[in-house]
Amino acid sequence: MRNRRYISRKGPPIVYGTEGSKIVEAFRAPQPAEVGSGRPHRPAHLLDSVSGTFDKLSEKKGYALPRPNMVNADLSKIINSDEVQYVVRPMKKEVTRHSLKKNPLENLYTLLKLNPSAKNARRITLLRRRPRRRSSKRTRTRLPQDLKFKCYLLISSNLLGFVLYGVA
Repeated sequence: MRNRRYISRKGPPIVYGTEGSKIVEAFRAPQPAEVGSGRPHRPAHLLDSVSGTFDKLSEKKGYALPRPNMVNADLSKIINSDEVQYVVRPMKKEVTRHSLKKNPLENLYTLLKLNPSAKNARRITLLRRRPRRRSSKRTRTRLPQDLKFKCYLLISSNLLGFVLYGVA
């Protein structure tokens, strides 16, 4: 039932003996039953005849078993053998490790290494931001004046009554 787009239900399982060819035809229906012989299914004994061996040919036409590429498959034994280790260059003891590159836009120290005048530029931008903070305090003091102006507009347009009583 796996790997199917549409799932079809299976019918009852029916097991038959050696003379069961008529039973298989009898249970072929719109909703078929699962029909199988009572003999044990062991395809391992058929494997040599289908795929063949190194001595006997297979039943498949033009098929031969692939030959192994290595005579000795024990790779670790081959690598650690004296003959191979004699030819291979020795392992390097001192490995130079390179440090990770730091982003100068995120790291101030590397930015100052690349551009020493960045310190002065950063200081100037911080000093320019200070007056902006003071101006925001001034706008807070102006809020009542803005509120008075809005009320004047509402009164003049005769909408204040609706706003006060929650109609608008």
